[in-house]
Amino acid sequence: STQVITTDDRWRGAAVGPVVTSTIYHGERIDARRALPGWDEPGFDDGAWPAAVVADVGVVPEPSPAEPVRRTGEVAVQEVITTPSGRTVLDFGQNLVGWLRMRVRGPKGHEITVRHAEVLEHGELGVRPLRAARATDTFVCSGSDDTFEPEFTFHGFRYAEVDGWPTGESGELDAAAVTAVVVGSDMRRTGWFGSSHELLDRFHENVVWSMRDNFVDLPTDCPQRDERLGWTGDIQVFAPAASFLHDSTGVLPSWLRDVK
Repeated sequence: STQVITTDDRWRGAAVGPVVTSTIYHGERIDARRALPGWDEPGFDDGAWPAAVVADVGVVPEPSPAEPVRRTGEVAVQEVITTPSGRTVLDFGQNLVGWLRMRVRGPKGHEITVRHAEVLEHGELGVRPLRAARATDTFVCSGSDDTFEPEFTFHGFRYAEVDGWPTGESGELDAAAVTAVVVGSDMRRTGWFGSSHELLDRFHENVVWSMRDNFVDLPTDCPQRDERLGWTGDIQVFAPAASFLHDSTGVLPSWLRDVK
C-alpha cells in the first residue's frame, strides 16, 4: 500500500526550543532549561504550537545527490592544559572539524563557554587566525544531568578553551566527560597510501584529515575562520586527490550544480 503524508495547514509550525542562536561562524547557544522532552516522539501534545502557513514558493524539492553530513568519528581529550593566564584548554591532538559533546551537571542557569581554535599562540588559545569568526558555543545548564552537543554549527579546531565548567568536588574539569565529535560529508573511502617512511605517512594522513575537514556538504577552502567557502580554485587543484581518497561522485556533482 501507499500512504502520502503531505505538509499542509494541519501541520504544527514551530515552538521555542533549547537552541537559542546558531551560526557556522559564531557558534551555537543551547539553553537546556528550554528543552521540550518528547517533542520528537509520537503522542507529544503540540496543541499550543501555531499552525503551519501554506505558501506556494515555486520550488519543487528534490533529493541531493551528495552524501549527508554525519558524525563520522570521535576524538578523546589528549591533554588538559592550564595556560599562562590560568585558562583551561583541552588538546585533542588532531586538527578536526566538528564540535564538543559534554556531559555535565551544573546549577540551573549556569553557563559554560567553549571557544575553539587550531593553534596556541604564546601558550593561549590562538583565535587571531579566525578573524571575525567567534567559534564559540555557550551551554546553559538545566540543573540536572545534561548532555550538550551542538546541531547547526561546526568548528575547525584542535584546541578548545572551556570557561565556567562546574568543577564539583574534584576541583578540575573531567576530561572523560568531553569528546570531540568529527562531522563531515559521509563519503566512502576508496584510496589509501602507506610507505616505509613515517613522516611521509603522516603527511598523507594530514591530507586525508584536510579533506575530511573541508568536505562539509561542499568542498570548502578552510573550516575554521570567517570564510569556509566553496571557491572553485581550491577544489580544482585538489579534485584528483579527493577522487582517489574518497568516492566524490556525490559531493562534487552536487556542488557543481550549485555553482552552475
